[in-house]
Amino acid sequence: MDNTEKDGMEILNQVIESCKANIESNEETRASIEDFMNVLSELEQSVSALTNLIDETSGTYKKENEALKKTVSQIPKTITAELSQQSLEAINIFKRKSKFVWGVFGVVFLSFSTILLSGNQALKWYSESIRSKSELRQEILSEFEKDGKQLYPEDNIQQLEHNTKLLQKWIEKNPKEAEKFLRFKDGYEAR
Repeated sequence: MDNTEKDGMEILNQVIESCKANIESNEETRASIEDFMNVLSELEQSVSALTNLIDETSGTYKKENEALKKTVSQIPKTITAELSQQSLEAINIFKRKSKFVWGVFGVVFLSFSTILLSGNQALKWYSESIRSKSELRQEILSEFEKDGKQLYPEDNIQQLEHNTKLLQKWIEKNPKEAEKFLRFKDGYEAR
């Protein structure tokens, strides 16, 4: 029996150890459950506070939305402008003056157009008259040549051409003296 007692004691010791371990485990589990319950309680309080805050915000939003709708509904859709008699008179004066200003612009435009057209016509007439004079001179000279007459004697024309060539050669050879001569000639012709 000795052996059985030992075995019984060992089993009893093992049971005691197992119970102690079980008690410690139960203590830890109980502490975890208490912690969980505390966290759950705090979470429920937070959710409750958040729900209250959402309800308050929703209520405030609804109130603000209603106030905004009421304010917007009070704004008139159309605004009628009632002008004073002075304003109406000023508008009428402006309309009359604007017609006058447009009339002035029209007159200025017509004047400018008339000036351009008359200037163009004058230029054409002048160039035509010059051409006519040249043609008339040429016609008269042609008639003189047909009749064998000359405005100037041929000898005088040849002498003038010869003198002009000599003068040009002298100017090229003596530029300083030529300058004095040309000034003298210009002064003589200016009289």
